[in-house]
Amino acid sequence: ARLNPWKGVDHLISVLHHLPDVHLIVAGDGSDRDRLQGLAKSLGDRVQFMGHVPREKLYVMMQAADYFALYSGYEGLPHTALEALRVGTPVIASDKGGNPEVVRHNENGFCVPYVDVAALTDTLKTAFSSGTRARLAAQSAVGMERFTFTYMVNETDRVLRRYL
Repeated sequence: ARLNPWKGVDHLISVLHHLPDVHLIVAGDGSDRDRLQGLAKSLGDRVQFMGHVPREKLYVMMQAADYFALYSGYEGLPHTALEALRVGTPVIASDKGGNPEVVRHNENGFCVPYVDVAALTDTLKTAFSSGTRARLAAQSAVGMERFTFTYMVNETDRVLRRYL
């Protein structure tokens, strides 16, 4: 992510104080990095800041992760969430912008109210409960057909023809 205040990384960091077995890997860089590193300092190596990660390595990291988190206060169509789901990684996202169009709550991930740190904490506890990750990962392709190139071109064509 671009490490800006509206990306919500600070909220993810604050939740880790209630989840001692959860680690957070932050890929990306931005103006908020120093502040975020300060917030994470007391958590030691449970939060790792990777800086800019090349796309090829990012996909490997996404696939290796238990979850992909996108707890932002503003989002259009979240391409990174689509990419995570394409590699089979469930997504935990805020309920803002286009996130609910991509993340189907309790099917391929979780949509969490923004800003609600208590709800985020509860969601992460649920996410890391026995069997939840495997169930969501098995459903990671649910709804993804709507984002294929062919489908999007055909739908755009259909909409445009309606107005001709």
